[in-house]
Amino acid sequence: MAKCKVEFYKKNGYQAFENGDANKITLEHCLVSVKINRTLTTPTAEATVTAQYENLPTAIFAGGTQGVIDNFAQIKIYIEDVLQFTGVIKKYDYNTLDKTIEITCHDMYYRMLNLCDKELKFYNKTAADIISTVVSDAKCSFQRGGGNNYTVPKLECEIGTMYNDIISNLVETMYARIRANKNGTIILEEQYPAYNESNHEANHHDYVLSVDTNLSSETASRDSSLMRNILKICCNDKYSIFESKAMTSYLNGERWVDIIDNPLASTPLLKQKVAGYKFLDMWRESTALNVVPVTGIPNIDLGQVVKLVNNQRGNGWYLIVGISTEINADTYVDTLQLQGMRDKTKVYDQCIQIGSGRLKQ
Repeated sequence: MAKCKVEFYKKNGYQAFENGDANKITLEHCLVSVKINRTLTTPTAEATVTAQYENLPTAIFAGGTQGVIDNFAQIKIYIEDVLQFTGVIKKYDYNTLDKTIEITCHDMYYRMLNLCDKELKFYNKTAADIISTVVSDAKCSFQRGGGNNYTVPKLECEIGTMYNDIISNLVETMYARIRANKNGTIILEEQYPAYNESNHEANHHDYVLSVDTNLSSETASRDSSLMRNILKICCNDKYSIFESKAMTSYLNGERWVDIIDNPLASTPLLKQKVAGYKFLDMWRESTALNVVPVTGIPNIDLGQVVKLVNNQRGNGWYLIVGISTEINADTYVDTLQLQGMRDKTKVYDQCIQIGSGRLKQ
């Protein structure tokens, strides 16, 4: 087994964890397998740890206020001394025949799926500041690395509003995306990295994978089933309709319509941003590729770019949108979900308004 260790930290009151060695346990040699699944398309990453418990102190499984390993205790997973996952235990099961324990964990974005327990009111605050406040209210750390910021005149959220709903509406108007990184920080970043379609070799890439050297398998697909070239963006009692002419051409002139509600898209410009955001996601998701490198890559991460070398098909640049990691006694594998790169500026600029009006009451 590649070098892997899992650390658990005992719960300590309201959404906090102990740090001392007496309140921490590290599993290494008793690990049977570790699996981590994370994507840009699902809010929360999940990890599953299976370990032998026969020779471990039973006190660590006491639960409640006594044990270390219990639901909502913190977990950190390292592979080759590189932090891969930070989250909490959500479920654990014992197999008394095999004498193993299977522990299911979610990363820190799980807190964004909770509902706020008080009213949240914002007046003339920037979108980034609102997201920072919302994340802080959910007791998580926040870092901004991208997104087009702007001032929101008024936003009032009732008790029982999901944190993620507030954040998602803002992100759509900012050309941004949000996720939890490997150390548990909630990060706001650009929706898509820069990409030059006319000069491919000038584009940045983080890794090179070649079918001749370090790639063990590759499957590719093109899928237009979710593409919608006409978008009706609604906010309060007003709407604007946008078309992607390039997508209309790709769909052979057929007009496929979708309706998007966003309570923060209060101006024509913000409605256009929401439409451009959606069009870019559709283009990106239409070109999918799954690859398996020969061996796992500890430093690989979501949002990085892979240059895929194929002498028969030519080189291609792909965004990493999903990573499924599995490590056990026999193997350490990262299965990568990739999506074809596009020039985001062109997609945004090709978003043309073709209509507007008021919604009928």
